[in-house]
Amino acid sequence: MSHVLTLLLLVYSAGLGQHPISDFDPAVGTTCSCGVLSSYSINEDDSTQIRSLIQMQQSAWNAGDLEKFMQPYWNSPKLTFSSGGQTTRGWQATLDRYRKKYSSKDLMGQLEFSNLEIDLLSDQSALVLGQWKLVRAADQPHGNFTLVLKKMGQGWKIVHDHSSLFEEPESNSNDDLPLPQ
Repeated sequence: MSHVLTLLLLVYSAGLGQHPISDFDPAVGTTCSCGVLSSYSINEDDSTQIRSLIQMQQSAWNAGDLEKFMQPYWNSPKLTFSSGGQTTRGWQATLDRYRKKYSSKDLMGQLEFSNLEIDLLSDQSALVLGQWKLVRAADQPHGNFTLVLKKMGQGWKIVHDHSSLFEEPESNSNDDLPLPQ
């Protein structure tokens, strides 16, 4: 229970929640529909801006322009990017990681984003869920992503990106055995 309260306090202090913490009912436990985590109704202008930002990233990637792809990211040493069990900290380190991993147009392939869900957490923070797919000659890796965005002087900026790769489940050798009669 104390972990839940700690998380709620962190979310609130980070400006991701604007409702009073007094909405939390410890008797309900982790299933509490606490006001701190409730969603604001999405402002259509904010939703459009966020969708445009993500569409711009897709277009920049498909043009092979990593610097333009990185423009929506917060240009700060505090930016975090988590993938493959590792967290990269900082805008420049994230760009360097992309350059190393996707050093050619063939490795970059064509990026497709889909199934975007935009949840405005406050008037200055948003959570975006979605799926990504790279279409390349040799393969088509794909997975999920979660973005945390903050509205800053330059508009919406990605302050955290967590991307995961969907790995095909290994086949179980028992799957090929006939069922007992």
